[in-house]
Amino acid sequence: MDAQQAHDLEKSYDDVPYESLPYPETHPANTAMVARLFGLTPPDFRNARVLELGCSGGGNLAPLALTYPSSRFIGIDFSHKEIAEANALKRFAQLKNVEFLRLDILAFDIAKHRESFDYIISHGVFSWVPHAVSARILEICGACLKQDGLAVISYNALPGWNAVRSIREMLLHHAAGFKTPQEKILKCRAFLDFLAENAATTGGYRTAVLEERNLLRDLGDFYLFHDHMSGENSPFYFRDFMRMARQQQLAYVGEAILPNMFFDNQAPEVVKMLRTLDDIVEQEQYLDYVRNRRFRSTILCKSARKLNRAISGQQVLDFYLTTNMAAKDNADPAKPVTFVSGASQFVAANPYDSALFLELIACGQKPVTAEELFARTQKRLNLPDPQPLRDALAKGALSLVTRGFITLHADSPSCAIRLEKKPVVSPIARYQAKKQGAKQATNLLGKGITTEPVVNIFLALFDGSRSVQEVAGAFADMLRRGTVLDGNGKRISSEKNIQVETKKVMDQIVPMLLQNCFFMAGGSQGGG
Repeated sequence: MDAQQAHDLEKSYDDVPYESLPYPETHPANTAMVARLFGLTPPDFRNARVLELGCSGGGNLAPLALTYPSSRFIGIDFSHKEIAEANALKRFAQLKNVEFLRLDILAFDIAKHRESFDYIISHGVFSWVPHAVSARILEICGACLKQDGLAVISYNALPGWNAVRSIREMLLHHAAGFKTPQEKILKCRAFLDFLAENAATTGGYRTAVLEERNLLRDLGDFYLFHDHMSGENSPFYFRDFMRMARQQQLAYVGEAILPNMFFDNQAPEVVKMLRTLDDIVEQEQYLDYVRNRRFRSTILCKSARKLNRAISGQQVLDFYLTTNMAAKDNADPAKPVTFVSGASQFVAANPYDSALFLELIACGQKPVTAEELFARTQKRLNLPDPQPLRDALAKGALSLVTRGFITLHADSPSCAIRLEKKPVVSPIARYQAKKQGAKQATNLLGKGITTEPVVNIFLALFDGSRSVQEVAGAFADMLRRGTVLDGNGKRISSEKNIQVETKKVMDQIVPMLLQNCFFMAGGSQGGG
C-alpha cells in the first residue's frame, strides 16, 4: 500500500467513522466454544492476551476489557478519530487492561509480538483493505498467535458477493459525480431507490437490487460508505482464503456463527453430495456454492493442532445455553409444543423436550448451564430424578444447535439478576447512551441492544449515585422542565400526568434493562 492509498483510506474513516459496535461472534469466549466443540483446548479467555486488528472506536474490545479484568487487550487502528474515540471510551469506563494504539497494520511489529497472543480478532477489515494488508493480517496471525492460540477473521465471500459487486460498481460510478462523503451517501441512497423502482422486472436482477436496497435501508451510512463505496472491497472464495491461511501455517477450525457450518437442513441430494467430501475446506466451499454465501467469520488455529469433527449431543451438556425461540400457541409440555425461531419451527412431542425448551426460554438472555436448566425443569415437572432430562437434551439438542434454535456459550458473564439499592448500568452502555443520536448500547453480555432516546436517558441516569426512586424523580424533573416530552412529542404540564407518565415509563424500561443484562452485579465499576 503506497502513501497515497494509506492517506485516502485513513481519510475515508476520519470523514465517515465506522460505527463502533460489539460483535459477539468474534469474542474469545465464543471462539473458545467453537474450538472446544471440535476437540481443541483453547486458551483461558478469562486470563488471555487479545489483539484486535482494526479496533475502530473500541466498541468491540472495551466491553471485553470490562468483563475480563484479568485479561490484557490491545487494539490498533490507523484512524486518528477512531483511536481518539476508543481512548475516550477507555477513560470513561476506567479500563486499565486495554491499550488503543494508532497504528497501520503493515507497521505492526511481528518480531516484538511473536507468539504473544492467545486470541486475534480482525472484523470488517480483511476484504476492505489492499491485498498487502490482508496478507499481513494472516502473517500476524501465523506468527503472533501462541501455539494454542486462535484467530477470527471476517470477510466478504463468493459466490454470494457477485451480485452485490455489480451494485457496488454502479454506486461507485454514481458517487464519482459528487464531492463530499455526505453528498455521495445521500445521492447513492436515492439512486438505489431509483434502481429498485425501475430495474428490469425479468430474471433475478430486480430481486437482487430490491434485497440490497432493503438491507442498506436498515444499516447506517457508515456501512453503505465503507462496504459499498470504498476504494477497496475484495470478496474471497473460501478455498482461496484458506490457501492464503495455509501459507502462514494456519488451519480451519470452524465458523464463528456455528450454525453456518452445518447442512443437514439442506435438500437430501445436497446433504448426500457434501457427505462424500472428506476435506472440510472442500465441504465448506461447496456449501457456499449451494447457499450463495456472501460473508464469513472464520476461526483459525495453528496447523499443528489436531481437530475432531465427530461432535456429539453429549457435548452440548458441557456449555452454557440460550435460545431465541418462542412457543407458538400451546405452552403446556403435556401436549406437543411448536417452537418457532424466525421463519423456522419444529414440534416437540416429548414432554421432557417441551419442558426443557420452555424453561430455557424463561431463562431469558443470560446463558445458563445445562445442569441449572435440568434443576429448573426438574422442579417445574416435579421429577424425582433429572436423568430423563439429561438424556432428552443429549439426544435432541445438537440438531437444534446446528439449526440455530439453541446457542452454545463458553461463559455467562456476571450481571445483576435483581436491582441493587443504587443500581448501576455498565459504563460502556452509559457512555454510548450519552452520544447524540445513539441507537444501540452494549450490555454486559457483550451484545448490542437497540435503544431509543428515552431508554438512553435511563441508561445514563443509572450511574450508581441514585436509587430507583431517585432516578424516577430525576426523570419527572426532566418532564417538568420540558427537556423530555411524552410519547406523542408533547410537553406535560399537569403534575398528576407527570407522575402517571413517569410510572408508565419506569414500569416499562427498568425491567427491560434488567432482563437485557445492563445492570452490574455488586455495585458501581468505572464510568465518569
